[in-house]
Amino acid sequence: MRILVRAQQIGVSEETVGSCQIETLKKIGEDKEYANGFFLLFSQPKCSYCDTMRELLDQTVKNLRPIVEASLEDRSCGNLADSFKIEITPTVLYLKNGEEKKRIAPDGKITWQEVESQISNLAS
Repeated sequence: MRILVRAQQIGVSEETVGSCQIETLKKIGEDKEYANGFFLLFSQPKCSYCDTMRELLDQTVKNLRPIVEASLEDRSCGNLADSFKIEITPTVLYLKNGEEKKRIAPDGKITWQEVESQISNLAS
């Protein structure tokens, strides 16, 4: 798992982040700087849709919200994905106060433009 925005400010080390544990997500969610929520991206290597989603998140969210990425190549991230009932990658969750508020998965039913619009609305 990787923290893309301000990891040092919330006291999350790369080692902790690499463990892909729910406690890491709770620590981010409890930080008052991120009281308005954060994005959790489930991805996997060699997935062009995941690359597109990652770029779209980076460009749209910028520094407005933290982005946490869980790569499913890591077994512990697979367990985390199971706990959130992730069925496809990429899937983006918007979490606030420890709860899933929005799930975005480009499954062919929505366009990338709609994905970007949904992310932009959540980030603002």
